[in-house]
Amino acid sequence: MKLKQTTIAVIALLGLSAVAKAQYMPESSAFKIGFAKSAITTNLVGGYTYFLSQKTYISGNANFEWGSLHQFDYTSLSGNILANYSLANIKGVVFFNIGAGASVAYDTLKPVSVKGFDYGAIGRLEIETFITDAVSFIMSGNQTIMSKKEFGQYRSSLGLGVRLFM
Repeated sequence: MKLKQTTIAVIALLGLSAVAKAQYMPESSAFKIGFAKSAITTNLVGGYTYFLSQKTYISGNANFEWGSLHQFDYTSLSGNILANYSLANIKGVVFFNIGAGASVAYDTLKPVSVKGFDYGAIGRLEIETFITDAVSFIMSGNQTIMSKKEFGQYRSSLGLGVRLFM
């Protein structure tokens, strides 16, 4: 079922991308808004991207994550800084990007009142397509490996977002 949903999403993404061709411009920037979903949490994302060249860029994200499992409520405020590289560009329409970086989070688990800072590494894969020359649609997959085990050391999520170029 998930493979079918993913296939439909990729086909829809490619269909939307027929509208505009674009490329990353060095020394330009963009804002990103979106959301992500994991097995037990939902994540709101806001971020900033700065393009160093047509293939490389750095990005920073602020995240608010919440969810529950059994009788426990989980919340997290986190930030990520990533170095990214565009692996492939299909006719200026679809970009395949990969990124790696650092993550820091302040996690809270209730009702046991466990909370604290955590840090780790993050990896990201993105498929991006331009809707116009100033707006792109992003599908992403993230894998974060955090240092503490109390909140879950391995955190995966799939997300959707929009990047607004300035």
